[in-house]
Amino acid sequence: MLKKGLYRQTSGYIYFRKMIEGKRYIIASHTKNERTANSLFNRLEAEAIRLHYDDSHNKLQQISLNNLMKLWLKNSQHLSKHTIRTYKWGMETYIKMKGNITGMSEDGKANVRRSARACINFGIKKGYNVKKHMPEGNFRSTPRERIATKEELDKLLSTTGLFGDYMRFIVYTGARRSEACSVLLSNYNREEGYVSVWGKSGHRLLRVTEQASEFIRDFNISPGVCSHLMIEVRSKLNITDLTLHDLRRTFGTNYLINGGTMAELSVLLGHDSITTTERHYAFLKVRNIKDFKL
Repeated sequence: MLKKGLYRQTSGYIYFRKMIEGKRYIIASHTKNERTANSLFNRLEAEAIRLHYDDSHNKLQQISLNNLMKLWLKNSQHLSKHTIRTYKWGMETYIKMKGNITGMSEDGKANVRRSARACINFGIKKGYNVKKHMPEGNFRSTPRERIATKEELDKLLSTTGLFGDYMRFIVYTGARRSEACSVLLSNYNREEGYVSVWGKSGHRLLRVTEQASEFIRDFNISPGVCSHLMIEVRSKLNITDLTLHDLRRTFGTNYLINGGTMAELSVLLGHDSITTTERHYAFLKVRNIKDFKL
């Protein structure tokens, strides 16, 4: 039975609704499963409250970039700590350099511009007069292409214990670091082969294959701790410059090499659009084009 506040639409999907100070909020749970929807109840309610707070915030016409940044970060607590730190650094750099970031690398410039754009767009939506500060230029950094080699993968997958299962789970599902950390067995639907996770893109359903199901656990580890453990493991195994996100990219690469489509991979990775997937895996498409003569 669904908890009070949850209801099922004719499509079969379950939604959450709540009235706050006379305003109704409806939020999708993105699932048809009652158990999963009930487990997400607190998160959906918190999201409704956050949206109400955003909508109800006093709107000002004039605001400094520094104060806008503080307000923006305060309203970004649903993002991971790593993302918030990255945004904070980017916006602080943009303010400190007064928008003049010519002395940075192209990737550095793109990161700063992306942070500034996100912050200023937030201000525009809230009614602040900050459009004039919108940065120009490329917002996209060069996609990283690093994946684990077969030898590196064999070493990593031989790691025992909870963190070993955590790495194997990412390699076999393509989960983001934060998504794998949020996994709970109570949110796992073994029969339908998916688990409800929470991460960078919010809530989504992650496909769990029979192969990956052997390693699903209540990981209960913070993303920061996982990154430190990854550094320790790769140092011990004499592996250079390999991150947890590279394991996610390794999953995507192996999926495509084994005949998977870009459209399917986009869904499995939880990308907002197939364009994102194509941009990050363009290197693979180019390398797979056979020799030809015109």
